Amino acid sequence: MQLKYQRQLALVGPMAQQMAEAALSPPTLLADALIPVPLHPTRARAREFNQAALLAHDIGRRLGWPVLDDVLVRQHPTAPQSQLEAPARRRNVAGAFAIHRGSQVRGRRLLVVDDVLTTGATAAACARVLLAAGAAEVGALTFAHG
Repeated sequence: MQLKYQRQLALVGPMAQQMAEAALSPPTLLADALIPVPLHPTRARAREFNQAALLAHDIGRRLGWPVLDDVLVRQHPTAPQSQLEAPARRRNVAGAFAIHRGSQVRGRRLLVVDDVLTTGATAAACARVLLAAGAAEVGALTFAHG
């Protein structure tokens, strides 16, 4: 939360290191590529960075895995998940994500990267869209579970 809301960008490296180590230990999916959870352009402009993209790129650099940050898009703004209960979280992200460059995911094993997994609603919504676009498998890689 300090990374996302208090702009503690120095935390990206240590967080990414721990996430990279976790990505290599079972039962995490051995990935062909990383997909950061996208922000809606309005939120991206307001925040000035996407913590999931920063983490994904650092992890990708450490592991030599490509980051496909132009594949998944958030097609409409959503309320911050942290303010919602589990059923509302699922409704909030239902239909929020779409594929921009689907050919990049066909047959690939993908890890959706985000900072925090609470109910799994965001990761599940991303996974549904990626699987529908032909991804072979989709897992999630997060720093914290809360």
